[in-house]
Amino acid sequence: MHSNTRIISRALVASLLVFVAACSDSGDGVLYSGDLPTAPETSPAAPEPSGGNWGGAWMELEDPVDLTAYSQSDLVFAIKMPEIVTGLEVKIEGLNPSDGSMFLENYTPTDLGDGWRQYRIPLADFVADGLQLDQIKIPFALWNPMAADGSFPEVDILFDAIRFE
Repeated sequence: MHSNTRIISRALVASLLVFVAACSDSGDGVLYSGDLPTAPETSPAAPEPSGGNWGGAWMELEDPVDLTAYSQSDLVFAIKMPEIVTGLEVKIEGLNPSDGSMFLENYTPTDLGDGWRQYRIPLADFVADGLQLDQIKIPFALWNPMAADGSFPEVDILFDAIRFE
């Protein structure tokens, strides 16, 4: 598995930014903001900084896209995270305004080896949670990694091969 971060479809890649943020009691801020890497050897490890009140990573499109043609598809992605993480929110956001949030602990992953797991979440689940697919601005976000005790552990989370199938 490569540490290259990719998004959904080639049509979306051209205008994509990647953000990583964390917040603690002392304040919040974007820790990384940049264009999507174009080659695996130049890809940064995609950290999920936390250890404070929250942390997240998201991919934002320059212009919203209509994903209604994918309504019967699944959001599929690979992820590698420490075992201490027992809960993680996966979110898709639109401009209408609408969003849909799912939690990884409610889905069964496929083991890909070397600590990588693949998740498959039906877009219908996001739609049932209130997401409208006609103006998607953030097609993939990870938020609030939690430990079993409810704390926000300071961890690195890698993600790859993000797509609709």
